[in-house]
Amino acid sequence: MQCSRSIALLGQGPGANQPTGVVATTGVHAIAGNAYSDFMHAERLVSDANVSIDFLATITSPAGKEILQTTPVVSGYPVFIWDRLTNPKSSVEVSDSRAYIGCWQMLTIAIWGGLEIQVDPYTYALTGQLRLIGNLWR
Repeated sequence: MQCSRSIALLGQGPGANQPTGVVATTGVHAIAGNAYSDFMHAERLVSDANVSIDFLATITSPAGKEILQTTPVVSGYPVFIWDRLTNPKSSVEVSDSRAYIGCWQMLTIAIWGGLEIQVDPYTYALTGQLRLIGNLWR
C-alpha cells in the first residue's frame, strides 16, 4: 500500500489497495478549466453544499502554483489568479497540476487495523521529553 499524504486526494480505492481519495469519491465536482471564473464557481459549489467556507483553501502542486501565479485574472490586467484565491496552498504532495478546493479542516482520515504506540521515557529523559514510536499494522 502506498503511504503518502496525497492518498487523501488521489487514493484509487480498495481495488488498488488504497483508501478512496477525494478525486475518486462519488459526488465530488470536477471543474474543467483554469480561468478565474472556474475557481469562483468551485468555491460557490462548496458553499452550495452547506459547507462552512471559513477554512476554505485551494491546494495545488508547485507547478500548478506557478501556472496560477502567471495567469492573469483578466487578460492584460496585472492581477494573477493565485493572488485572488481563498487561502491558496502549494504542496509537493499534490502530484499533478490540478487544484483542489474544499474545506480541508473537515477532511477525515480513518484508520482500521492495529495501531501500536510505544512510549520511550528514557531516550530523552535529560531534556524532559518523551519519544513516541508509532506502527500501523494491517
